[in-house]
Amino acid sequence: MEGKENLPEKGPVIVCANHNDYLDSPIILFSLGKDIWGIAGSNYRYNPMVFLYRMLGRVIFIRRGESDRVAIKKALEVLKKGYYLGMAPEGTRSKTGKLARGKPGPAYLAGLTDAWIVPVGIIGSKGAFKNIFRKRTKIKVIIGKPFKLSKVDDPNPGKKWQYLTDTRIMPAIAELLPTDMRGVYE
Repeated sequence: MEGKENLPEKGPVIVCANHNDYLDSPIILFSLGKDIWGIAGSNYRYNPMVFLYRMLGRVIFIRRGESDRVAIKKALEVLKKGYYLGMAPEGTRSKTGKLARGKPGPAYLAGLTDAWIVPVGIIGSKGAFKNIFRKRTKIKVIIGKPFKLSKVDDPNPGKKWQYLTDTRIMPAIAELLPTDMRGVYE
């Protein structure tokens, strides 16, 4: 792991990582060494990889493809209490191993809470879950420098959240990855 010194001592913090494999969530949970909450798709409620977060009582399930107000409210509460919140801005695992376009959620949450955003690049996890008992897989976690978005009071500023995701959050993740993993953010 590289860049652990980049983690802010206090929250609120949104950890934004690329997502290539089921193992990415436990990798984030164990490698950061912080009291971290996670966001997971509601269809993964009984997935073994999400089980660790459920055991710790630190998972927020979100209904994908819609504005899930209950999940957003819970995420805002977690951040306002000063915790870390881990999420994959792409909204799902990449099927290609390359970054896909991010969703506006992380920018929205950061804009309302003045949270730090910590970009994280995970390299080598694609296919790692399938090989977990067959071969040793080298996985590298790179933690980038934290940054903040400007605080926005208007809860509905049009497409600003998507713009901030596309121009600030996703490029910060892409910088941590090899060029062949940067996808739409090359």
